[in-house]
Amino acid sequence: MSLKNTIAAQKAAKRAEQARRAAAEEARMQAKYRREFGRRMWPQLGALTLGADQVRDLAIAAWSALDALPTGRGEECHIHTLACVANMSLLLSEIGYGAEALGDIKRGQDAVVSVMSRYARTGRAGCSGQELQLLRALVDVHEQQLALSPTRDEMLRVIAEMRRRMAAGEVLEVA
Repeated sequence: MSLKNTIAAQKAAKRAEQARRAAAEEARMQAKYRREFGRRMWPQLGALTLGADQVRDLAIAAWSALDALPTGRGEECHIHTLACVANMSLLLSEIGYGAEALGDIKRGQDAVVSVMSRYARTGRAGCSGQELQLLRALVDVHEQQLALSPTRDEMLRVIAEMRRRMAAGEVLEVA
């Protein structure tokens, strides 16, 4: 096996392990809620929306990742955070949350791809001024989408669809 194939196989195995762990964690959480609230209450829990503190935490992660790029402190994890934001924004827009901002989301995805390719070439995570503006618009759209309060079930479906599309190569790959 060549080095490139070995690395690709290792990445695929890592993604599979991460997906397995996420599924196991979700199953544990569902079992915990069922024990805690009873079977009758479980369907109602899926209708819960993100709390203000959860929206704030997600926004902080996205803005922090974006702020690291122009200052030269950017790392690969910041790029992957922005790729995840781009993927989530795209999928949320497809189910009706901010569909009018699809152009901003697509341009933001293109900026993330450009930053990823620059990182692959140079080993430095940075962006141009135009890319920074596009990424700011993307993160702003994502924050607005989360403020529209998608339900827990919608978010879980979006995450599952994002994983499926990443495996199929249809959206940006996130580590």
